Amino acid sequence: MKKCTLTFLIICTTTLLSAQTAKYSLFSNVGSKSATSESLLKNLRTVNSFEEVSLLIFNNAASTVTDKTRIRLKESYTTDFVIGDDAIKMMSLNAEVPQIYTVTGNYQYSANALPTSITEVSLVAKLMKAGTYTITMENLTTVPSYSKVLLVDGTSETNLLEGNYTTTVSGALTKNLKIKLVKKATTEIGTTATENGIEVNTVNKGIYIKGLDGNAQVNVYNLSGQLVQSFNGVANNEILILGNKGINVLNIITDTQTAQTKVLIK
Repeated sequence: MKKCTLTFLIICTTTLLSAQTAKYSLFSNVGSKSATSESLLKNLRTVNSFEEVSLLIFNNAASTVTDKTRIRLKESYTTDFVIGDDAIKMMSLNAEVPQIYTVTGNYQYSANALPTSITEVSLVAKLMKAGTYTITMENLTTVPSYSKVLLVDGTSETNLLEGNYTTTVSGALTKNLKIKLVKKATTEIGTTATENGIEVNTVNKGIYIKGLDGNAQVNVYNLSGQLVQSFNGVANNEILILGNKGINVLNIITDTQTAQTKVLIK
């Protein structure tokens, strides 16, 4: 076994590893802004308290030769180069391996930790020879806050949550792409306290009720006192869609409870 000095931690191997199986090394100049992207690799945290877009690239003719890049999203992350959060891209020595990485500022990343306010990330794919290449998202469940992860190539967009991106080239080519992150629409939930332990919650264009002792009758009135809707046999947490925009007056009746409240439907 080779001895390792106090300055460098070396992970030794007797074979040339492809990009997806290469082990990481921690160099003494980690964190130095003057270090080159080829020599600098940052240590990664092992606790996954973030959302992640993990992208894999391969040549369709040799799908076992792959490369990977990760975009990690968390509110407390920054766009700065941070030891322990990010990893600088180290290019493979194997000319057969396609390369993929993101770019923020002056750094090329294999793992890019970014704040959730970021909606667009520069992506680079280095295609080493002629052929058809695929970029796929490894795990579709690691970005629950996003409805779309779009790979943008010129005017073309591919939602990686629904399918893979493919491109065919006639020779070696570097493609400058983008990843667009589209968040899911937020659901506004409001709570209106009422008497007798009944609670009415508004959600988008509807309501649901908590605290009912049994099934309820719910009558909906406008501000003129006109009955506009009526619901029978309403259970706890059952969604009721209200058709009258603006302020509605609710009259809620069970065998043992009565309550009245106003709700705003936008």
